[in-house]
Amino acid sequence: YRSAAGARTFAQVSGSSGASDGVDNDAGGMSAEPGELNLPSGGATHLVSDPGNSNRLYAAIPSQGVYRSDDGGESWQQVNGSGAANINAALPGVRVELSVHDSGADNVVYAAVLQNNVPPATNFTQRVVGLFRSLDQGDTWRAVQNLPQIPQNGQAAWHFSLAAHPTDPDVLFIRGDVGDGYR
Repeated sequence: YRSAAGARTFAQVSGSSGASDGVDNDAGGMSAEPGELNLPSGGATHLVSDPGNSNRLYAAIPSQGVYRSDDGGESWQQVNGSGAANINAALPGVRVELSVHDSGADNVVYAAVLQNNVPPATNFTQRVVGLFRSLDQGDTWRAVQNLPQIPQNGQAAWHFSLAAHPTDPDVLFIRGDVGDGYR
């Protein structure tokens, strides 16, 4: 949902095409615009704003990857990359976490893809199966190499955090449930 009214009212921004629901879903003045709702149905595991561009948002959708809006959430496009520079090899992940570093106009975006039952597995095991970095707002991605087993105890479903360094675009902090954090 998106509010353009100080959180007094909300409009749906995910689900069906929106072309025939009779609702002005994107607050654009029309109620029958094709493609108004172009975020997939279902939950998002993470929603972050770009600190360098207040109109740019990123949504993480389980099993589908990363979506970007450049107009404050009115419209969305999938930005998993293409060719060899994509995050699709790590999908379907049950959870995707995001962090954006503020380095001016072209901010660095990080995406961690988490999956269930990654060995050594327990009933609640969830681990990072891919960590990616984008220098172009998600149009292309590069896999981060030499990633340790995160989190060590496998409880990323409850205990996982990802944060880009506030001043250095090459530094990312990752923390799981037990053990040391990583930089």
